[in-house]
Amino acid sequence: MIKHGYENINIDNPLEGKLEKLIDYFVEFYGEENRKLIEERIHNTQFAFIDHSVELGIDDIKKHFKSLLSKATSKEDREYLESEEKRLTELYYSTPVKRANKMYNRKIEDMVSQYIASKMGISAEDKIEKLKKVTTSFVQLISTPREEISQGEWDFYTVMLGYFSDLAGEVGDKEISKEGEKKIRSLLGEDSKKLAKEVAKIEDMKFDEILNDKKYQDLFQGLLDSDVIGIQSNISFIKNFMLVENQVGGGQFTSVSPKQPRKPVSLCMNSGTMDMADSSFVHEVNHIVSADSRYVDGYYETRCGFNSLYSIIREDGRVLDLTSGASWDRFESLNEIVNDYLSNKIYRRMAEDGFRIGFVNERASIYSSVFPVVEMLFEEHLDELKKTFITGKNVFAEKIGEKNFNQLADAVSELLKFCADYDKFQRAYKIIQKKQKDGNYFDIFDLAYDESIEWNDSLVEKYLDSVRKIDEINCDIDDYLDTGDYFDENDIE
Repeated sequence: MIKHGYENINIDNPLEGKLEKLIDYFVEFYGEENRKLIEERIHNTQFAFIDHSVELGIDDIKKHFKSLLSKATSKEDREYLESEEKRLTELYYSTPVKRANKMYNRKIEDMVSQYIASKMGISAEDKIEKLKKVTTSFVQLISTPREEISQGEWDFYTVMLGYFSDLAGEVGDKEISKEGEKKIRSLLGEDSKKLAKEVAKIEDMKFDEILNDKKYQDLFQGLLDSDVIGIQSNISFIKNFMLVENQVGGGQFTSVSPKQPRKPVSLCMNSGTMDMADSSFVHEVNHIVSADSRYVDGYYETRCGFNSLYSIIREDGRVLDLTSGASWDRFESLNEIVNDYLSNKIYRRMAEDGFRIGFVNERASIYSSVFPVVEMLFEEHLDELKKTFITGKNVFAEKIGEKNFNQLADAVSELLKFCADYDKFQRAYKIIQKKQKDGNYFDIFDLAYDESIEWNDSLVEKYLDSVRKIDEINCDIDDYLDTGDYFDENDIE
């Protein structure tokens, strides 16, 4: 009989019978000499598979079965696949988070759409139904301080408000009327703050409903009871991970208990099995493999890849005050990009062998959008990157020069901010890809320096500015490797 490939995945515990094989893939990548360290770090990890309110995996499941059904040659195979697709789809929507989300989101949709309709003077039922499609975005707008809203997000919200005015008939010749502007001001006035509070109450009710499930009761109670330094901070992360629609990645946390100050323990937070992409899972596990922590005489230290945090901890009962080091934010983007680059190599080996953990094989990450610009540098210094992540000693920075390392961290951070605005990045990158293909350029750096091209596109120019900046850093690194010193243009006579 035909198999659909999900048969050997335990939905409640996808790592069942697979943990040692997973460790083998990391050992293969980082070297047998690091086996004991890798085993300790992964064995001392609590893996949490957390359901999302967002339906991440159902489309992948449907496409998978559609492909298999198109190839099925017997009635028996088709009936089995159809039955399994139905069973798994029902199971997908029966999780505590998705059940609670369906129930309470209807209340939020009704309340928010009626609020918008009353403020904008919209009475037609079909138009009120249309408002329900954007209630989540409107709640995000009224719940977020203006200074925390990016320009890209604000542009979207402006279009959304224009949509409300259009439904209200307050748009003529593509301009919102003065009456429409007055309604929008009322829409975003003091009453919107009251609405945001009411929505927050319903979200809390939703969360309480989810906590009725024993799986999540045990998870949260375990975090509350733990004496591992700082671990309670993950409670709000997990809540957002469950309920906030744009919180779809994973998370990792490594720390120690004062009772066992030299034995790091980790928490690896992932999507539920039917939503989880193996590429994302390996990304989080690689963070754990590259993380370490210790607590000695009130001095707390933790690191993850390039990132490090040093703290003096003042203990008052169970209240802990952490004062972090400044390096974490500066190197965060570079750390994530390198981690994704390394973990992607481990994931590829797993995929070659058909070894899978979640229902989704791969999901593109924002960090991979930077790969075309840094791949050559990373490949040249792959050994140093691997050693840095596994040992905690930044041999990569030592090799390329600390000044160059810091400049690289700043440059990729700026590029990643651009790539984070996905729609703008995709539009710009497609233009660049087409030009690179049509012009038969050697690489993206070759294209970036072609002054004969008139792009007439500020987004493309902004992206290529970052490309040229990183290329200049690559040249500085080459000079440093050749001379052992940094290039200074003032030395040129």
